[in-house]
Amino acid sequence: MVCLPAAFVVAACRFYGRVRLKMQLPDVATVAVARGRLSELQDLRAEIFIQQAVGADAGIAGLLEARASCRDRLVQESRRYRVALPGYFTDRETLLPAEEQHLSGRPVEALEVVTALNAEGLVQLADMARFRGSLPGAQGPAQDLEAAREAFKNARGHGENLASEAGRQQIRAKETCSQLFMGLSENIGCDWSAPFADVLKDLLENDPDACNLRVLDGDARMMPTTFEAHCS
Repeated sequence: MVCLPAAFVVAACRFYGRVRLKMQLPDVATVAVARGRLSELQDLRAEIFIQQAVGADAGIAGLLEARASCRDRLVQESRRYRVALPGYFTDRETLLPAEEQHLSGRPVEALEVVTALNAEGLVQLADMARFRGSLPGAQGPAQDLEAAREAFKNARGHGENLASEAGRQQIRAKETCSQLFMGLSENIGCDWSAPFADVLKDLLENDPDACNLRVLDGDARMMPTTFEAHCS
């Protein structure tokens, strides 16, 4: 049996550890590019919501058509980065490419993306269920409002099991926002959407912690205003 000096063993272990860590950590520039792609997707979405807020429905179709190839490229690149860099993105960032496919009128493909994601923890499970709920309500081959209601019910169930009252309210805000978005974007009807608009407006006014920008982005916070523009 050959005995190696302790100092050599320690140095070798440290060297191996540094090499292994470097192999596991992605290049900083790669992470920056991935986040840049997600930011571009968010900018495209913001343009659409601005059109909705001013009631320019005709402009939305033209905007979607003009940006279709760009959106497709960004969605595919974002998905690829998500697979290559697991754990480096928030839940919101993880779902963004799938949400963009949904907005592009491809709910089945969006559902495939969500199904492939690994959700862990009550918050992630609630978010996944919430997004699943928004997909069956879309027009097209995935349309199934009963399935949508069941998925939203599952999202509420996961949220209610959270120990934190603030966490429960945040899940409620996101779920309400998703149902309102589905009602507006898929023309399900103002009567169907009105209760969700009322709840979201109340949360925005009376429970700011449940609706801070980490929970609902600026587009989501505009939805009650968008509802009033469409349905008043």
